[in-house]
Amino acid sequence: MLTLIEKDIKLIGNYFWVSLIMSVIMPVFLSQQSGGHYSGMYILMMTLNFSTYFIFSNIFMNEDKYKGNVYMLALPFGRKQIVLAKYVLAILSYICVVICYMGLCLFNVLFPKLSHSDVSVTFFLFTLILDVIFPLYYKFSYAKIKSVLLIIMIILPTWGLVLLKYILNVEMVYEKFEIGINWGILVNILSILFMLCSISISIRALNQN
Repeated sequence: MLTLIEKDIKLIGNYFWVSLIMSVIMPVFLSQQSGGHYSGMYILMMTLNFSTYFIFSNIFMNEDKYKGNVYMLALPFGRKQIVLAKYVLAILSYICVVICYMGLCLFNVLFPKLSHSDVSVTFFLFTLILDVIFPLYYKFSYAKIKSVLLIIMIILPTWGLVLLKYILNVEMVYEKFEIGINWGILVNILSILFMLCSISISIRALNQN
């Protein structure tokens, strides 16, 4: 598993550092642009999606270019391990972005601070995005889903949270969105269950290819 994650990080190349720097600079930029009015959830979600977009678009592109999945199947790695490595890397990216955000708050560089609701709901929304893009990637290829990847990871989260105000009268961009601890636990459980289903679909898609 660690070997596969290391392989993916090498495929990212210099964009690994771009993504890491973005995890620090983008929250500060968004906070200053809004005069501190954007919610922590919105800033975290935008930072997370932009940074992970650079990571996985480069991994997918290079794997397609060098037929990485085909070569990996010829090595002593199971299909389950190959798929799981992507999901683990995505979760590690999420943890990294949250740590960067909390570090900025700790040193009073960034406002507002994160609540358990921000972390739980953002994790849920982020995993939903992963649950869609990974099966699509393993079913098709990066060349076929390149536009879809941009829409799902960048355009949809950016405008989706804005449209929630007009569709469901739920404000997540400028106001703090709070859920109880029990709801937070339920949201995290659902995130894990949906991800397990997505992993199963991705493995099946890889087997078919």
